[in-house]
Amino acid sequence: MFNPGKALGRAMVGSLFVYGGQNAIKNRAHLVPMIDAAQERYGLKGRLPLTSEQLIQANGAGMIALGAAMGLGIKSRLAAIGLLPLLAATTVSAHNFWDIKDDPQARNQQMTAFFGNLAAAGGLVTVIMTKN
Repeated sequence: MFNPGKALGRAMVGSLFVYGGQNAIKNRAHLVPMIDAAQERYGLKGRLPLTSEQLIQANGAGMIALGAAMGLGIKSRLAAIGLLPLLAATTVSAHNFWDIKDDPQARNQQMTAFFGNLAAAGGLVTVIMTKN
């Protein structure tokens, strides 16, 4: 049976990923230095088969496709499962507040973004655990 509340919730969470994926692809040149730094920080520099720009594009494309599928109710649970690792990669690469020691304002901004992504992950887990 169709549940308008569940459909609205999926559309709202899905739209976050469609927008975020589009934004990342559109602004990838700005994001490349951050992903380069994250690869260095986590010991992945030179160990991945893609450049930072390609990683950003792949992550963004995945977010767009899976976010749209979830938002439209197409294999929503499977889409949410696919979105979780993309969100995790984005979060630890872009919002590593724990590494910011000397700028409380920047640390707070990154912490806020980190916890916003954590809340989005909670939305994904809710979609995964909710039967259609």
